[in-house]
Amino acid sequence: MCLDEVAGRAGLTGTALVTAGDRTWQAGDIDARYVIYSITKSVIAAAFVLLAAGGAVDLDASASSLLGDGRFPVPVRQLLQHTSGLPDYGHNPAYHAAVRESPSRPWPDEEFLRRAHARGPLFAPGQGWSYSNNGYLLLRKILDRRGGLAAFLPALGFTAATVAEDLPDFSHAVPARSALIGDGIHPVAGRYHPRWVAHRTMVTSARQLHRFWSSPPPALTDPANLVPLGAGTGGLFVHAAYGLGTLADPRSPIGLIIGHGGGGPGYSTGAFAAPGKAAVAIVLEPAEGLPAQELAVELLKTAVSCDHP
Repeated sequence: MCLDEVAGRAGLTGTALVTAGDRTWQAGDIDARYVIYSITKSVIAAAFVLLAAGGAVDLDASASSLLGDGRFPVPVRQLLQHTSGLPDYGHNPAYHAAVRESPSRPWPDEEFLRRAHARGPLFAPGQGWSYSNNGYLLLRKILDRRGGLAAFLPALGFTAATVAEDLPDFSHAVPARSALIGDGIHPVAGRYHPRWVAHRTMVTSARQLHRFWSSPPPALTDPANLVPLGAGTGGLFVHAAYGLGTLADPRSPIGLIIGHGGGGPGYSTGAFAAPGKAAVAIVLEPAEGLPAQELAVELLKTAVSCDHP
């Protein structure tokens, strides 16, 4: 079978769920929960789309006006699209050293923001593109003033998902180990504090992510919201673009592909959809550093083109 071959070559050990029209292929327990890391960015963006649709937030309002903090006069939309110019803590060696040395004691929000503000912007707002976890920290803080991301999950179709906030919260996920959180290799649960992910991460399953990506808010799949990243950016797509919390290829051979990957201590994840083909592929691995998002895209393309997935 087509997808068995693709998954076998990639060495899939976790969970996968792929659909194309009325055809379904799966591997592993699709209800098992994983730490999904930056796939959470797409859910954060969807929460803002809901707020904007209800008139509660203007996506063109500045983060400063919504947070009462004059340091970040950039529009919400630019934070969602990574066009704000705000530096990313993920490229800061001090961050990775602190995670390794003190995995259970995360920086407070202000430490993340202080370090980002001290470096100054990478470019004028709206005049470039650079991935910024710090930008999504600000978005999370805005959501916190409106009940937090967890308050939006039911409206987005998540009935079995949590937003990890405290040290024990990763115990609800499939066990994983990491070499990034101290000397040697250690279990993630109980050692790595989820607040090291400054925008927060969800713990959820392939089934839940499939439901979300089968019918995301239309603004997430609207090509008008995509910012071109240049040919070959990131190596995943030839015509890469980024939208509202989504990585995309609007010119793939199967039409628009949109979704997100995630990676961090213990886990690698990918969730992508081809809306025009009614196809979705989710890959969740309990191991760090694996190309889960690349496998998700390959499975998606294969499912669309293969008569018997």
